[in-house]
Amino acid sequence: GGSFARLIIKTCGGLWLAALACGSAQDARPPLNLVAAQTQIRAPSGGPTSVEELRKLPLEQLMNVPVQASGTLTPMTMREAPVSMTVITAEDIRLTPHRNLLDLIEVYVPGAMVMTHSDGMKLGMRGIISDRNVKFLLLVNGRNINQSGHSGAAAELTNWVLDDIERVEIIRGPGSVTYGPGAIAGVVNIITKTARQVQGTEVSVKYTDPYDSKSMAVNYGLRKENVEFFMHLSVAATDGVEDTRAFSLQSPLSSGYGFLGTRDFIGVNALPPPDYMRDFDHEPQYKAHFDLRLFEEWRLWARVTTSGGNVDYRNSEAPYQTGFAGGVAQFTGAQSFAMIQTRDATVQLENNHEFTDFFRLETAVGVSSQDYERRNFRPLTYGPATAPFIQDQLGDPGSVRNVVQNFSEDQFFSRLLAHFDLTEKIKFVVGGEHLMTHYGPGWFEDGNDFRMGESGAPGIPNIISDLGSPAVNPVAMVPSLNGLTPAQAIFVDSDGWTANTVSGLAELSFHDLQWGAGPSFDVITAVRVDKHRDSGNLMAPRFAVVAKLDPRNTLKFSLQESVRMGTGEQLLVSHLNHEVNTPETIKGAELAYDSQLTDHLRFGAATYYYEMQVVGWTGSPDFHTAALGDLKHCGVEGELTYADDHLRVGLNHAFVKMLDWKLGEGVAGTGVSFSDYRRVAGGRVLDGTGNDLANYANNITKFYLNYRFLKNFTFHTDARVFWGMQGSEDQFKMVQRAAVGHPDQAAINAAINRMEDDNVFGIDFRTNVSLTYDWREWLSVTLFVQNLINVTGNRRYDYDTGTSALAPRVFYVEEPRTVGLMAKVRF
Repeated sequence: GGSFARLIIKTCGGLWLAALACGSAQDARPPLNLVAAQTQIRAPSGGPTSVEELRKLPLEQLMNVPVQASGTLTPMTMREAPVSMTVITAEDIRLTPHRNLLDLIEVYVPGAMVMTHSDGMKLGMRGIISDRNVKFLLLVNGRNINQSGHSGAAAELTNWVLDDIERVEIIRGPGSVTYGPGAIAGVVNIITKTARQVQGTEVSVKYTDPYDSKSMAVNYGLRKENVEFFMHLSVAATDGVEDTRAFSLQSPLSSGYGFLGTRDFIGVNALPPPDYMRDFDHEPQYKAHFDLRLFEEWRLWARVTTSGGNVDYRNSEAPYQTGFAGGVAQFTGAQSFAMIQTRDATVQLENNHEFTDFFRLETAVGVSSQDYERRNFRPLTYGPATAPFIQDQLGDPGSVRNVVQNFSEDQFFSRLLAHFDLTEKIKFVVGGEHLMTHYGPGWFEDGNDFRMGESGAPGIPNIISDLGSPAVNPVAMVPSLNGLTPAQAIFVDSDGWTANTVSGLAELSFHDLQWGAGPSFDVITAVRVDKHRDSGNLMAPRFAVVAKLDPRNTLKFSLQESVRMGTGEQLLVSHLNHEVNTPETIKGAELAYDSQLTDHLRFGAATYYYEMQVVGWTGSPDFHTAALGDLKHCGVEGELTYADDHLRVGLNHAFVKMLDWKLGEGVAGTGVSFSDYRRVAGGRVLDGTGNDLANYANNITKFYLNYRFLKNFTFHTDARVFWGMQGSEDQFKMVQRAAVGHPDQAAINAAINRMEDDNVFGIDFRTNVSLTYDWREWLSVTLFVQNLINVTGNRRYDYDTGTSALAPRVFYVEEPRTVGLMAKVRF
């Protein structure tokens, strides 16, 4: 029923034939011009084949090395690939102040923005963000590790240790044609280190204050003839930031507003918020990764990670009632009741066999399991007449009565891809995938503790085992005391359920087509079709033309459609209702230009237009999903980078603008925009205001610099500015208009005036610095500071799902200045 112990490792899989274009771990200081093409190399005949040769190439030549980059099935250069991609290298990870992968993405990826929510931290790209990380795909070595049941990308994103990562490839924009349903906003592909980067032993330690985060990692690599072995082990313990600066403006306004637990708060809540980014239940994060390569053809890798912690800072800590003594209620001390833990395990066997010069077969088979627990129940007070077994459950934060999610999903994955080099200029790839997913109880949990869904949200079911679940209330119980009525639940038995997805994918590309003396062209056509038990045929096509104007200038145009099937919860409901689940779709066009202005200076620009049908729960009592609305938006991105042996500088800007948003039939409001809104609150109508995205900055500007001096020192700084969150400010105008003449008008205006005086949705500026000292090849030490300058409070905004009361919803955390020290020793 979902136990990790039931995983069965099956054989016959595929290997990425890889020689990574970064320096080996023996060299602590690779040249800074290795910034754009650190991807899997399949060098052409006569081209560079060794790591040492690749390291000597200047930026211009590196951009023209054929690679198996994210975004296509056929090996292409980064300049030719019809996607907008950012590569974060191991050197970036080493030099850049960060807590986790999301920090690094926000530093380097144009237009990327991170918010918080009750379901954890949320990543947005190109204006697309949600209260769950279901709009993009998260991969490890090309393997999709999104949690399909509920939350999307849940593992890896908040791990404090990243020493096992060689690079991260981030595609901005749709990518379902290559990676399958879910790649609406983009794709994040984590590429792990191998023995080709680490030979010998590396030991790293890191401390970050005021998070009181302590970590240690060990890497080991061994490379012999026909055998390569890499191992990573790490642990990180984080107590979190005390005295968190968390601002909360609740709905209704009578709940109060201000910084929780301080004199600033106007209301009755005197308790502080939970410690910021503290480990889940004080349990450290662990990570283990093993990678074995044999005969340049076989690869077996296995990975286990744990991550999570406190996630919701909108509410104060609270005590749990534990019972009675002498007729007097007994309570625990104040503690966090909103936290998440994700545990993930993956094993994959891969093979890449070249039968002839024109035919290569890539196969893979793997098993994985992801365990997910989300606690998000506010502790309650109850009387002495409450049944003793209910008292025991309410006093236990880990009881299924006090959790929203408590499940695991086990997957068996297989893939077969055939690569045909039909001619020197025509490439064809065709293949298929099969994914079997089982949803059941969490690792080592009793079947009755299985729970999925959303607690208390109207129209969203709770999926549990049966009437014997501790989450179900006795018939006569009033009030509910965190329990469910049978009408709020869907019963699936303690063993859960299983569903299959089959996929077919193909890509045909024509290279270096030329008419007369003009520029040469590449034409890339691709399509993918996915069929789940509870979905129709989900098709994701792409057509792209790449014009190589000259050796330094490239123009790329693409048309494509991506899809996202519902979560496992939504697909199950469709199955039980004898319906075909409605998929989310995005259709887009993108035009990108890349110019190598000089050997060291590169300019890139892209503009895009998207039409998106947003799908989700409708809130209906029969638990339906349907189209919530239709979104049209566009954007422009520009990027300038300079790199030589001593200096790397990058500057980019992203602008996004909503063009139109129309709510679906019967939908009153969502978190996408307030431009089309029709909810009733306090007898007043909250109706459409503005014409912008509600949870995104219109403008995002980013800068980074690495400068090497005195042979052994490297200085790093980065800065990012989020400005013009007009869509969030629209809520203020909407509420003020509805409150005219209302008895609470003065209080509502006072609260909104405070938000405007504090410029809450104005400019958010952040900057980081670090100084790294490398002594020969065996020791490096980095001193770093995050949020060095506190100009606007370093606000981390909460994703806003929209207000249903006559008051705006505003939540954010002021992240503190962070000082840390990291040291790495190589043997």
